[in-house]
Amino acid sequence: MDGFSRELLKSRIRFWELDTDSTLMDFDQYLDSFFAERRTKVEEDKNKLETDFKEHSDSRIDDEDFDFDSDCDMAERFRQDADLDGLNEHYAELQGENEVLENCNVLRFELMILAHHKMIEQNIKNLIKDSYPTDDEKKLFKFERLKDFLKSKNILIGGFAEYQSFYELQELANAIKHVGVISKSLGAIPGWSSGAEFTSESLKSAVDRLYPSVEKFFRNLCEEIYKDLFEFPGERLQEMAETIRHTLDPSDVEKLCALLKCGTRPD
Repeated sequence: MDGFSRELLKSRIRFWELDTDSTLMDFDQYLDSFFAERRTKVEEDKNKLETDFKEHSDSRIDDEDFDFDSDCDMAERFRQDADLDGLNEHYAELQGENEVLENCNVLRFELMILAHHKMIEQNIKNLIKDSYPTDDEKKLFKFERLKDFLKSKNILIGGFAEYQSFYELQELANAIKHVGVISKSLGAIPGWSSGAEFTSESLKSAVDRLYPSVEKFFRNLCEEIYKDLFEFPGERLQEMAETIRHTLDPSDVEKLCALLKCGTRPD
């Protein structure tokens, strides 16, 4: 790897480390605003409807005072009954809209989670491809194989403090895609109940809790890969030197030292 390639790779790793999926975050904020406005409107309509119900109840003709022989009182009763039917119909409409909003909100959070998981997953694959070019890219498509590959580089992502959050995001995305309710494996994680339906509240809580940790998990991975490729403390250099001394002939060691010193092949 020449100097230019090394600096380019360094900048690429730093690019992945600083990538925070701003496009997704902007879209999330837009949806937050949209649903907040709709819910506020529905709540305002419900509050007004409750006031209308109370006013209707307060003004309703008492049966004791009702004169069944009076055309005027009969007309008033029909009017009040019609008003009540209208209020009940409007209430049913609001209930229906509230259910639609909840279903849309669940779908919205499900799509957010799937998109975020896909983005993080793709960023990890791109980071590995940039950092460790290989002809066998199939190892990047199964996460367990990816873990084994990183382990061969002494990068143990299972030991990261945020790994549990990344694992939970994976299980959450898989449950949304393949099960439609909380799966058994997701239900084994505290806070989830196997077989239960997803709600907008539970999904929003997961988004707020997992997003920061998963992004930190990815940044830590970038940092560990950077250290593996570009940082050589004394202990690591000593291990490399021991390996070379036990592998190469003394004459080859001298040639290697000359190459490292001047960058050109010795005569």
